[in-house]
Amino acid sequence: MRTSGRVLAGLRSVRPVAGRWPVALVALLGVAMAVPSLVGPTWLQTVSDRQRGELLSQQWQWSWGRVDVTGLTGVELDLVPNPVGLAVAVVLLVLGAVAVAVWALARGVVVLLAPIALALLAGRLLTTAAERHGRVFREEIASEAGLSVTSGSTTVGWLETASAVVLLAALVLMGVGLVRGASRPEPAELARHDPEEPATRHTGAASSAAALRPKGARLDGPEVGLSDEERR
Repeated sequence: MRTSGRVLAGLRSVRPVAGRWPVALVALLGVAMAVPSLVGPTWLQTVSDRQRGELLSQQWQWSWGRVDVTGLTGVELDLVPNPVGLAVAVVLLVLGAVAVAVWALARGVVVLLAPIALALLAGRLLTTAAERHGRVFREEIASEAGLSVTSGSTTVGWLETASAVVLLAALVLMGVGLVRGASRPEPAELARHDPEEPATRHTGAASSAAALRPKGARLDGPEVGLSDEERR
């Protein structure tokens, strides 16, 4: 109980608001880099005729689940919308933006909500980036069929991957800030270990001893020679 109380007390003073702005800017950059993935595809697969050099089809994929397939001359062959996936992506991005504001402006234990919200967003981005970059298409089958298949991340896809990396860095910096704030001693504890306190106690003890000295008591020290007239 005493340890948890110290942790909560440290979190109440976790770094001044101005000191958290650099981390907030890093997190805001990560959130902003993920915004284009809402409107732009992150993956493109192109199928063309190897002999004729004609483009047969293109498949555009969004990280939140939409798939758009076009054929010759750009004719749309198939469209798979995913409004639920889009809604989840929007909510997580909004939560990420709110988390940046909380980390930069809020005080107290409420700042713990910032890394939690950013961790949710970073987890989703890492998952989609891992799925995208981990795909391996079998070029042998396409070659036997006389087709040429090219696939890879778009510019928006690479931005989303970079966003995940930046958000991870921001989470690490937030964790360091929280640990430092939790390990910071309380004001009461600093008062108990005040280096001037022993001197104060010693001075107070000396004053008390002087006040308790009986009236007329002789003081220790060398005797002072007095003349007969001064003694009278």
